Amino acid sequence: MVKRILKLLKKIVLWILIPLGIILLIAIIFSYTVWPYRLEARLAAAKRFIPENTEFIVLLGGGGIPSEASLIRTYHTAQAAKLFPMAKIIIALPSDMKDSTSSILMMGKELTMRGIRKERIYFENIGTNTRSQAVYIQEQFFHDNLRAGVLVVTSPYHILRAVSVFEKLGFESVGGYPAYEKANQKESTFSPAKTGGNKYVPNIDKQAGIRYSLWAGMQKEILVLREYSALAYYRLKGWI
Repeated sequence: MVKRILKLLKKIVLWILIPLGIILLIAIIFSYTVWPYRLEARLAAAKRFIPENTEFIVLLGGGGIPSEASLIRTYHTAQAAKLFPMAKIIIALPSDMKDSTSSILMMGKELTMRGIRKERIYFENIGTNTRSQAVYIQEQFFHDNLRAGVLVVTSPYHILRAVSVFEKLGFESVGGYPAYEKANQKESTFSPAKTGGNKYVPNIDKQAGIRYSLWAGMQKEILVLREYSALAYYRLKGWI
């Protein structure tokens, strides 16, 4: 009886581990291709558009600040604000407006540090996802005036979903401004003669792809996979 149970458990483990191993192998191979980056670029390019009549710039927060996503989005919002010096800036992020150290207020301070006048900055701190943020922005700032040009600043992979949400609510002139990060232009090789440490690991000083491309590609895969799942969910909900 015990042997049968152990045999069954072994089969179950193999049924689980073998498919997971195959999936991991495919993910590793896929990460070395250009496709994770192309898929992200397609998500960004689908709604990449700057309305000539931009009156509002919407900064969709990507988490607390300081954080990579929020800092990059804030940086690009400041750049967009300089293109349209009369546009109002709306920061959307669930936060406590009574707390002077809250992320939404810190993002506002980050913009002022980059030369944006405080009078131009407004806040939407209630919405907890892209759909609810767009709804509250419409109610608070637009009402029935949906013809004003709106520029949405967010991460590249999020552009398609974010802009589509605003379009679904009836905004007539809305475009996306992808907050791309800038890659380091310096070659990432190193000299094993100076760094040492070759006792157990072979020299891979000239193989930056082994050291970096794998992880960068897999991170992109996760972001893209998550975003396509979110797009499917939003379509099923009727939000886009």
